[in-house]
Amino acid sequence: SDLVFRLRGGKRPLLRALNTHFDHQGVEARKQSAQILANTVSEFEAARPSCAQVLCGDFNSPKSSEAYTILTGQGLTSEEAPLRDAVRMLVQAARSVGRFPRSTSGRELIFRSPK
Repeated sequence: SDLVFRLRGGKRPLLRALNTHFDHQGVEARKQSAQILANTVSEFEAARPSCAQVLCGDFNSPKSSEAYTILTGQGLTSEEAPLRDAVRMLVQAARSVGRFPRSTSGRELIFRSPK
């Protein structure tokens, strides 16, 4: 699914919400799906930088997988990375104030655009 919402108020007037379900058996299929989504998010960001993006779904991929690495751009700067793991960011923020949310297996994830 791929929807763009017009928001009232706020710094970014548009929000793009994407939802996906990666193949549960094929490692190569998950890797290619991640690359397609990373490219799609990056291209949309270049064309519409004022639009925040959220990607959620069942990725059937642990955080140690190539698919996760492709989506989060590990090894890239935060500005170059196509997406950020919103749950991981929430956990890091919660730790800074002493609260620890339950961690996820990495199968169902939520990502957001870097800016």
